[in-house]
Amino acid sequence: MLNERCLMYFKKIMKQQHLSIDESMIPYYGGHGAKQFIRGKPIRFGYKTWVLATPLGYCVQFEPYQGANGRQANADEYPGIGMGGAVVVDLISELEEEEPEDCYHLTFDNLFTSLKLIDVLTSKKIGCTGTVRANRTEQCPLKSINEMKNTKRGTFDFQQAENTGVIVVRWNGNIVNAVSNAAGVNPLQSASRCSKAEKKNESRSRSPS
Repeated sequence: MLNERCLMYFKKIMKQQHLSIDESMIPYYGGHGAKQFIRGKPIRFGYKTWVLATPLGYCVQFEPYQGANGRQANADEYPGIGMGGAVVVDLISELEEEEPEDCYHLTFDNLFTSLKLIDVLTSKKIGCTGTVRANRTEQCPLKSINEMKNTKRGTFDFQQAENTGVIVVRWNGNIVNAVSNAAGVNPLQSASRCSKAEKKNESRSRSPS
């Protein structure tokens, strides 16, 4: 019922193109078998949920965490996307299919991202951008991590698939890998980072926007 209401008001009032997917904690300190403790989080005790939200934090859809096998049906339907990818497919299942020029653009972190998930979302005409773990780039011929570490901060390397337009980027900013079917490496922009030596923020690197 909550998901139905969230989706109804999203379509009527809050509708936006850009959405994000991440985990969220509902604080709870009592005794319950579903309560979790996650060290280092702002909310350490509570119920863990997967959330599809707008940039301002409006919840469009959510699902309680159900363990490693909670999304097994979606994982079986789309082999290779993993449990994180299955969560993404589940959360967007109620969104209406839009025209290509008005499609949604999802962002998520490397817990969810894989190239197979990007292919699934591309087939659904949904744009997406996410950081990706190096072992999920499917041997994309980027410069190696060791090579990138020897370049100046802000250097990046990328490859783009000719048939789908999906782009994979490796950026030397503590070595970040990202993949997108909707964004490219240009235009470039300056990135601000903290300098321990100067004890202040500096704009000293160039990064893909």
